[in-house]
Amino acid sequence: GAYASVSWVQVLAFRDPVVFGMIFRCKSLCNVIIGVSLIMFNGGAAFWSIPFLRRHYEISASEVGAVLGLGNIVLGIVGVLLGGILADRLRTRTGKGKLYVFLAGVILLSLSNLIFLTTNQLAVAYAAILTGGFAFSTVLGPIISTINDLVLPRGRATTTAFYTMVTMLGGLTLGPYFVGYMSDALTATGVNNVESLRQSLLWSLLAPVIGVAFIIQAMRHIEADEASVLERARALGEDI
Repeated sequence: GAYASVSWVQVLAFRDPVVFGMIFRCKSLCNVIIGVSLIMFNGGAAFWSIPFLRRHYEISASEVGAVLGLGNIVLGIVGVLLGGILADRLRTRTGKGKLYVFLAGVILLSLSNLIFLTTNQLAVAYAAILTGGFAFSTVLGPIISTINDLVLPRGRATTTAFYTMVTMLGGLTLGPYFVGYMSDALTATGVNNVESLRQSLLWSLLAPVIGVAFIIQAMRHIEADEASVLERARALGEDI
């Protein structure tokens, strides 16, 4: 995956140096992509949530699926709509508005995951997972919109593809693998399979903390970078 990604980036640099430069010479965009990748690393919590619930509370997969499936459908739709509305309203007041919504969603998601992993009550665990799913859905629109605002319209699809590739490989892929690998390692030392998975998931919560630091760094440059899209494109050779 890393080889394919680097090769893709090299091809982009030769074929479209303008879009390449707008991605890799934009401080806020680079910080956003790295930050989101680290935050998505905690996707391991979502991937392993059902196995953890079944092991810890000894409940069936059908029960977990019914509660979380229906709940996430409803809250996911509400979260996407609410996140977009809040981001648009805050954007009229400050150029950092979308990232404020993103940070709030990430903080709520992390706190929900922490509660889910430390409670011993099934109802609380369900509520925490559903709250985390709601929080995650609120950040999807604002972050993609932010990325699109930092590049030329003709480069938005390419930039979004690069963002998706990095977050998938760096976060959503490695996160669940790390949790599973660490859980197996702890189980091999004699820790029971519930506690080993809990500890691994708790360790994965550290990645979003570092990711938030990158998002805060992006907020320092976001307004200037959005206002200078055309100037940056001209400087890179775009005929505008």
